[in-house]
Amino acid sequence: MTAFTIIGVALALIAGFVNLGVGLLRRKHPMILVMRIAIGILSLAAAVAIIILKADNVSFATIGVTPSSKPIYLIMGLAIFVGATLMLPASVERNNLPTEEQLRPTPRPTTISQGESGVHMVKEDWMN
Repeated sequence: MTAFTIIGVALALIAGFVNLGVGLLRRKHPMILVMRIAIGILSLAAAVAIIILKADNVSFATIGVTPSSKPIYLIMGLAIFVGATLMLPASVERNNLPTEEQLRPTPRPTTISQGESGVHMVKEDWMN
């Protein structure tokens, strides 16, 4: 197996488990649940398909891809896979869920101020 195959299988497995997990978190929203579960299953199926095709020694040469254009097809396939399994569902959720139910990172608290000398100092209540 090549490094690209291993990366592809790992990415497909991670995308599958992420989508299944987020789908289970969205049980209150049936359409998002169905979308995430379906994309998770398709991602896991893609991982299995990659392994089976590599085991049968199916290559791009059988479908007419030249060795010089092979990396282009691999990168395009990876980009389409990442867009369809990770970015598209997140975009659909962002546009269809209420703000309080969206998964967003929490902002860091602003506790750093600049002193007179230009050195950054942390404000602490217990220090004098």
